[in-house]
Amino acid sequence: MPFDPTRLTLLVFDERLDGRAALRDLAQRAGIASVRLAADMPEAIARLRDDRVDAILIDDEARGALEFLHVLRWKTRGSVQETPVLLVVTPDNAAIQAARDAGVTEVIARPASVTALRERLEEMVLRPRRFIRTAGYVGPCRRRRKPKGLDRPERRGAGAPEATSRSRG
Repeated sequence: MPFDPTRLTLLVFDERLDGRAALRDLAQRAGIASVRLAADMPEAIARLRDDRVDAILIDDEARGALEFLHVLRWKTRGSVQETPVLLVVTPDNAAIQAARDAGVTEVIARPASVTALRERLEEMVLRPRRFIRTAGYVGPCRRRRKPKGLDRPERRGAGAPEATSRSRG
């Protein structure tokens, strides 16, 4: 099935009016016809619960971006918790690592382009990642691909051995 951004509903979350407007304009230029806006965390969570939203677009410069990710991944359940999140970030390894650890699905390096947005959305829609829930992480699987030449058994998913609990001593 080909990727069709006109069929997506995107939630833009940014507490800054100009940030919301910039992300909305980027999404519309990428061909997304249905863009919802949220100015704060309660409004964003309410929209996720009330509307069918395919993905969330956030700028890491927005106050509370990582806090929102934490609430989304740890304090909500079901389809709301698993909603893919695309984060526009400053190209900085530490920021990208923090976003990844917080449960972001994909990142776009600033300055964000229409092409980059479409590519990431296509990846999220056509090749969704498994959702992982562990004691220390809730979010999409962070593995991009299986490394070539890896000859050890798979530790996750189908074919993985039963998990055992180990106490830390």
